[in-house]
Amino acid sequence: MVISASDEYVRLCETQMALIRQGLGATLSVVYLTEDMANNAIANLRPIVAMPEAVRDWSAERLLTWLTESGHEAGEPPRLALPSRGGGDGSSDRPVLRLGSTMNDGDLPTPEPLKQPSHQVILPLGHNNVVFGALVVARGDRPWKPAERTQVEHIARTLAIARLLDQRSQWMTQQFQRQRQIQAQQREMLGNLLHQFRNPLTAMRTFGKLLWRRLLPEDKNRSLANSIVQESQRLEELLKQFDQVMDQGQVLDWEDTDDSTGPWLTAGLLETARLPSQNALTGQQLVLEGCAITDVLAPLLSSAGAIAQDRQIQLNVELADDLPAVLTDRQALREVLNNLLDNALKYTPAQEQVWVWVGDRQETPTGTLQAVTIADTGPGIPPDDLEHIFERHYRGVQAHTGIPGTGLGLAIARDLIIQMGGKLEVYSPLAAWQPQGDQAPLLPLTSHGTVLVVWLPEVA
Repeated sequence: MVISASDEYVRLCETQMALIRQGLGATLSVVYLTEDMANNAIANLRPIVAMPEAVRDWSAERLLTWLTESGHEAGEPPRLALPSRGGGDGSSDRPVLRLGSTMNDGDLPTPEPLKQPSHQVILPLGHNNVVFGALVVARGDRPWKPAERTQVEHIARTLAIARLLDQRSQWMTQQFQRQRQIQAQQREMLGNLLHQFRNPLTAMRTFGKLLWRRLLPEDKNRSLANSIVQESQRLEELLKQFDQVMDQGQVLDWEDTDDSTGPWLTAGLLETARLPSQNALTGQQLVLEGCAITDVLAPLLSSAGAIAQDRQIQLNVELADDLPAVLTDRQALREVLNNLLDNALKYTPAQEQVWVWVGDRQETPTGTLQAVTIADTGPGIPPDDLEHIFERHYRGVQAHTGIPGTGLGLAIARDLIIQMGGKLEVYSPLAAWQPQGDQAPLLPLTSHGTVLVVWLPEVA
């Protein structure tokens, strides 16, 4: 079934019918819309607007009897064909629109029967060879002049385009409603999964604490147990952020929007969803304070060292002492560095190396910047991918490998760094990077590898 006409479209048809009656003297006008389209391109029509109103109750056969009483051969109804793109007469490929077949009906109300076919105009309402309906216009006192027919054709084109837009608008509204239902179901399922996720997380954190207490201080595995506890605490914080985001999503559930237009037309609603100083992950306000980069980086290096050992990657760490504090949000910086470390370890094959060091500084007109640099001897980033590397969901050549990823890590990291007043730079291969100070280790001059540098402002 074709989508029914909206009230706005019906009012437009009524306005156009009044224009045809008042300006052109039509005694009958009807707008038909297709109900369905069969495989043989024959359409069933339903009257939407008629003038006079009594004509709306006429059957298609009854109307055709009145239209064809004079000037048509018996049993041959008018055939409405859209112009063929291929030229010629188009008799074999034009979509045909029939109003019905001629039948005997001696009880026809006004208007009076037409005297000749030139008193009627029957036009299809269509676009790009797709028929939406038909416009039937007639008057009994005089034939239609060419200029008048042209005006009626303009009205028919207006109604056809309006019908196309009306269908698309209703379809988009239906899709939006369906998407809202799907999102509500997904949100409910996500809430259930997060609730179930808490039980094993609590157990893992408890086991990590018990293991840490039972190991002696000189035991090398004690640091691994401590890492288990720290990572479980980080997961617990992320779960709390999930809860906050879901609560915000329930509040901002388009309750105050007009379903006929959708939320994308509500002024200011989407623009205020996240302010420039908010966390790109959680939407929470960033809290900038002075802290040492090593305080945020050290717990992450403990976990990264265990992962590097498991993957047979050599992790080299050099942290300068007595560096000034930087102005940052601890939680956001932790997410940034964790993403960058994860990328370096994920894309570096076994027997290769990853470097992490803190110590480079850079003077700028607005103050001093301090760097955290992470480099690896992985495959590197092709030149064509470098200009898109910070686009969300962009993975470039890595999308064709078996390495899992979403293409969000670097995009999130750059957003957070910019919001904290810093910048994120990427270089590939290793030879493309030039260190800012004497603290940087000597990197191999290879034709591959990647260097990522996070610059943060020092506290004035």
